[in-house]
Amino acid sequence: MKMNVCLSPMGLARMERAYLPRIEAAEKRAAELRIPSVLRHVVRPDIARHWPTLDMNQEREVLRALMEIHVMPAGRGRRVDPVDRVNITWVR
Repeated sequence: MKMNVCLSPMGLARMERAYLPRIEAAEKRAAELRIPSVLRHVVRPDIARHWPTLDMNQEREVLRALMEIHVMPAGRGRRVDPVDRVNITWVR
């Protein structure tokens, strides 16, 4: 048995109203999942106050999630300012 179903604009609007909260919740959850788990509890307005409570391993995890740090060789017998030897690439 074949049924012909015709949706009216009002019927579609009702369906949209019913599904929009679920869609918005799913989009919010998807956005949260894009953030690495190590950053989920750290990225916050009071990070400056929260940072000292992290142990060194947590700090390293956060930094690894946000940037790549490369220390370049100075070369034999050369004195180079350490600032000039560090290359930071932001990942996010």
